[in-house]
Amino acid sequence: MQHGHCPLCAVRLAPAFAHVPDYEYGAEGDFGFGHCAECGLLVLTPQPGIEQLKAAYPPHYHGFHTGAKGLVGLLYRLVYGLRVRAYGRLLPRGGRLLDVGCADAAYFDALVKARPDVVPEGVEFIDDIAQRARDRGFRVVTGTLADMKDAEPYDVIIMNNLIEHVTDPVAELEQAVRLLRPGGHIVVETPNTDSWDYAVAGRWWGGLHVPRHTYLFGPVSLDRLAALCGLRLASRSFQPNTDHWALSVQNRLQATPSTRRPLTRGRAWYYKWLLLAFLPLNIVQAWLRKSGSFVSVYRRTS
Repeated sequence: MQHGHCPLCAVRLAPAFAHVPDYEYGAEGDFGFGHCAECGLLVLTPQPGIEQLKAAYPPHYHGFHTGAKGLVGLLYRLVYGLRVRAYGRLLPRGGRLLDVGCADAAYFDALVKARPDVVPEGVEFIDDIAQRARDRGFRVVTGTLADMKDAEPYDVIIMNNLIEHVTDPVAELEQAVRLLRPGGHIVVETPNTDSWDYAVAGRWWGGLHVPRHTYLFGPVSLDRLAALCGLRLASRSFQPNTDHWALSVQNRLQATPSTRRPLTRGRAWYYKWLLLAFLPLNIVQAWLRKSGSFVSVYRRTS
């Protein structure tokens, strides 16, 4: 499997993993990852086109069903509450927010309840999912960030678990900067390749999420991407993300016929119990800045 060059460093990528299947949804294709020795970026090979990417998100994709009940639903609600607090601190009075890859914009309801003065908008490339947000009264455009060229400037742009899904992260972030007011902020949440779970799980790591994750970052590679696009780091936090540990175990079990189990929305019956089991470890990881995902807030200075 041939690997090209790192889009951030121009260094030739070294092979990392080969023949990694989609353990969650069974998307077709033979994929691997290349690794940049300079910045640590992981790059999916071969890179899927936009239509192939769309096909990898079935209607039962877990990210389209964030209103789940029980433990998973509780975790989603906790995350939404934290997001509303964090974004509210960045938004000025009457501020404009754009969420890129917003799915059904589930947290917008909580955001406008807490901050009725702000204007939240979104862009989502699957129309049926975007329509759910429009049905609740929010402006969500079907398409990608490139389709937002004529939008008015935003004070805050959100990229929650988005930058690892795109086909060109440099172009994606450059377009976001063009839509951002001077002094505005871009919030990027993404899986962390500089984490204990990635170091232990390797090719089984839940953060690989083949083929939907096309580029995977650590703090060094994400800061390098941001610097290329004219952004400066304002703050960073590390999230106690139990999802990647749980999926890593599930992937390993799904790879063996004797331990393979039916999946619902890409998850086995035991997944939610793994979330709980790994929570203490994840809290320690987050404290030591080695957790499976991190949030970086960047500021446009010009």
